[in-house]
Amino acid sequence: MFDMPNGTGRVFLFIFLSLIAVIAIFGVYTYNVLSRITGGEDFSHEELFVDYSFIRATQEENQPQGSIRKPPHIFIAVFGIDKRYVDEFGRSDTNLLVKVDFLKRKIKLVSIMRDLLVEIPGHGRNKFNAAFAYGEAKLALGTLNLNFALGIVKYVIVDFQVAEKLIDAVGGVTIEVKPEELEQLNLCIKELARLAKDNYVPLVRSPGVHLLNGRQAVGYARIRKVGMGDYERTRRQQRVLTELFKKAKLMSLTTKFRLLDLVSHSVRTNLTLEELKALAFEDYNSYELETLRIPVWGTFREETVNINGVPSFVLNADLEKNKELLQKFLLE
Repeated sequence: MFDMPNGTGRVFLFIFLSLIAVIAIFGVYTYNVLSRITGGEDFSHEELFVDYSFIRATQEENQPQGSIRKPPHIFIAVFGIDKRYVDEFGRSDTNLLVKVDFLKRKIKLVSIMRDLLVEIPGHGRNKFNAAFAYGEAKLALGTLNLNFALGIVKYVIVDFQVAEKLIDAVGGVTIEVKPEELEQLNLCIKELARLAKDNYVPLVRSPGVHLLNGRQAVGYARIRKVGMGDYERTRRQQRVLTELFKKAKLMSLTTKFRLLDLVSHSVRTNLTLEELKALAFEDYNSYELETLRIPVWGTFREETVNINGVPSFVLNADLEKNKELLQKFLLE
């Protein structure tokens, strides 16, 4: 339908769903690992600017049949954070809204572009990704709900560096690197090595089809200065996700448990144990994937505006139109 949502959170999401699909039957070990994954803070509906009309619209009476009772669907906001210093929240490079629909057997992914100009409660108009920097998950969720009349209360937070380890654990991904992408890819690899402070710089020496390891694949997914900037970056990340999702479906139990243990130390979420268990009993091989990007093409213009005294590039969108399209996508 539209470009695949972008960022590390998207890469994490499918690994996360694949991992929890096998863990609910493994007793004490599973409980301990799931307990490490949960533990994120819950907030009141008032703090998150929840729109109750959206809550009512999502309520469904029928429950899927099976051995465990679960809701018809779960909405989750995934924030992929570009955090470079210990004492900062970081901005949310990836802002992803996910609907796992158990009844219709669909996963709906919505990417909220980080440069989208929105109203951040208590901070005025700014880029969407600034909300996390000002108030972490609480303010990011509130900004999402306020601007699009939603009722999202569940979240997952992941650091972009986690994706490297996850991709390595599944054996890398096969990607075609175009000649014009090669230089920027290697610059991104060098930046990741600098941020990690490990001197690991696995440069890609030539264009063509390569099996990229974690650092190379994340570097590829972060290329911005070739083609149409963030728009084309979403397409690159779609390629990484597609290859990663193929491997995630075929992972052995040993690999899944290794990844689960890794994720449990690197992720923060307020999903409950019961919600994780509900997700865990699904076979995602049969699910359809639908995607949307906000703002939608034709509903925004690129501008430079003054934010806190600094000229800033933004996507100035018709928020009412995008709210309408987003709600239609999530509720149909």
